[in-house]
Amino acid sequence: MGLFGQHHQRQLISTLQQKSEAIHQDISQEIDELLDELKSEYEENQKVDHELEQLLSELANKLDPQELSRLQQLSIHLKQVKRCARKGVDAMKQLARDHKKAVQENRREYEEFLYQ
Repeated sequence: MGLFGQHHQRQLISTLQQKSEAIHQDISQEIDELLDELKSEYEENQKVDHELEQLLSELANKLDPQELSRLQQLSIHLKQVKRCARKGVDAMKQLARDHKKAVQENRREYEEFLYQ
């Protein structure tokens, strides 16, 4: 009876492993898609910073000091948004790496148990 119980237990764990792997693959695919989308949007908006600097230098002589100051403050806030977006991209990259490590560790633990 002990052998049949152990075989049944290994079968259950093997099934659990397969379900776990499928879930991990779905999550990995979703993370990769979101990361690609976030990176491409970030890269598209990267050009705006340079264009804004050019516009500021062109308008510097045409605006009164108060308007120029407001525009420069807006530029500073946009740079803060840019840093925040970069942190978001970096966080998604880290999430993807951490998830892949967790998947590998999970797979290794299943294999250690099943193939002892």
